[in-house]
Amino acid sequence: MEEASSWRRVAEIDVKMGSYSISNHQNSALTTFVGSCIALCMYEPAAKVGGLAHIMLPSSEGRYMPADGHEAKYADHALKVVVEGMKQKGARVDLLISKLIGGAKTFTNENSAADLFNIGERNYLSIKSLLTQYNIPVLAEDIGSTQGRWVKLDVSTGQVTVRNKTSEVIL
Repeated sequence: MEEASSWRRVAEIDVKMGSYSISNHQNSALTTFVGSCIALCMYEPAAKVGGLAHIMLPSSEGRYMPADGHEAKYADHALKVVVEGMKQKGARVDLLISKLIGGAKTFTNENSAADLFNIGERNYLSIKSLLTQYNIPVLAEDIGSTQGRWVKLDVSTGQVTVRNKTSEVIL
């Protein structure tokens, strides 16, 4: 039996909550699962460098900055470390693009603390504003709803696949 010509084996690198990963390995994909958090997917097409951050909260202002592998917990710090990490792998900042996924309203109880603070929307608005300040365009978004999403960034192409319980889309 012959395999489809577009099939190729990739190593999936799982990005945990509050962390990030950068890769320029062409047979790799960066993956995560987000609910109210935001998956910041960044790509530099000339150098073929990808970065994915799993952002949990909008701002580090007045907060403790973890040094335990959760450098991407806050949107402001996440963007800094991802941009710097991509530069170290050969990416040019002026060629960076981004895609945003997540920000779901995952709690159905309107009286829950997460809904009262609307953390998903605040995460999204924070990172979107920061990307504008950095002059990094947002080429695609899959934001909101009430479902979590699996996210996969293909490092060789910059293609982002987003899957929930009922569908799959390519951004």
